[in-house]
Amino acid sequence: LADKIFHSSPLLKTEMLNRGKPSANANAALNLLLKHMVKFSNEPKLAIQGFPAEGGLYRILLENTDIHKSVNQSFSFVAPDSNNHNLEILWETTDNFLRNIDHNVMLSNIYNLWSLPPLGIKKGLYVFLMATYLLTRKSEVAVYLNGKYFPELNDLFIDYLIKETSNIEVRFIQNNLSQKRVLTTLVNVLEKFNLWDNYSSNSPLEISR
Repeated sequence: LADKIFHSSPLLKTEMLNRGKPSANANAALNLLLKHMVKFSNEPKLAIQGFPAEGGLYRILLENTDIHKSVNQSFSFVAPDSNNHNLEILWETTDNFLRNIDHNVMLSNIYNLWSLPPLGIKKGLYVFLMATYLLTRKSEVAVYLNGKYFPELNDLFIDYLIKETSNIEVRFIQNNLSQKRVLTTLVNVLEKFNLWDNYSSNSPLEISR
């Protein structure tokens, strides 16, 4: 029955987090992993040294799923593709949910969607999956903290994500034709003054950052 009802549930085999209420040690390891995710995203294994608990979580949740991998000689976060972890279904479901709402969305609404069939995700995975989703959707999804646009996912954001979910909202940014023309012109000016060399996307969010 569970296989039929929750047929799209992500297959993440971590007993530490895949539960309703992880232990204090599990949460501590997750917090360290999240900090490494925002501080060392371009480093192999997120610069985690040795074999600590957060290193085990990294291997199961990010390395084995190919979400954090080497791309063009630099490590980065990549949205999941069609593999045997069902994560691409989660990303697609979340994308569609946000695209159909023309205003900011509280994380609790997304978490509620994740908890329902056919996903049925446990609470212990919410924070990790949200941080990972936002890191792979930096060009499309804007983050708002206390009602104000929050341009970078950093240590402060992780602290709020862990403790104060009600203060965080997200929104899928639509990019129409007129916006594209303005943004293209702006990027051309930035390139002229050598201010755009390190960016690969012409999205509104990349330019605002």
